[in-house]
Amino acid sequence: SVKNVANDIMKAAAIEFNLDLVLPSALVAQTAKELEGWSKAVKFLAGASWLTALAVFALVFSVTANERRREWAIYRLIGAKRGWLSKLVMVESFFLTSLGAVGGLIAASLIVFPFRSLIFQSLGLPSLAVSMAFIAVLALVSLILAAIIGPLVGAFSVWLLTKIDITKALRDM
Repeated sequence: SVKNVANDIMKAAAIEFNLDLVLPSALVAQTAKELEGWSKAVKFLAGASWLTALAVFALVFSVTANERRREWAIYRLIGAKRGWLSKLVMVESFFLTSLGAVGGLIAASLIVFPFRSLIFQSLGLPSLAVSMAFIAVLALVSLILAAIIGPLVGAFSVWLLTKIDITKALRDM
């Protein structure tokens, strides 16, 4: 059996050659355990990154909405409907977050792909071959999430802007 052969090798040569025998099943189990820990950490960081992005977008769009209240007041004064203004903000937020996601994917690709083996080596992990199909799915999911988050945050800005009083906003000019 495999264990008998391993024991015979250890008895014959372990001390002389300072050998430590690792059975393949133990090696695979240990590697899987380490990768599972890294996988959990990466998933947590990805979730935290998305929540941080959502908070930053909400903050930026609310500040932008505050700065644009005079603009909205003028639009309303000349007859623009709230629905048109809402669409304007939603489309702007969609394009901003989508372009940001595309830029982020390009930047990440320029960093991760050339330095992938160095990253794995510095983490002390075996270099894993990830299929391009899996990477494409992750990129697509990121783009879809960004396209959803943008209008959601834009809706928050619309809600803030619809509460403004036109006369007060124009008086503050």
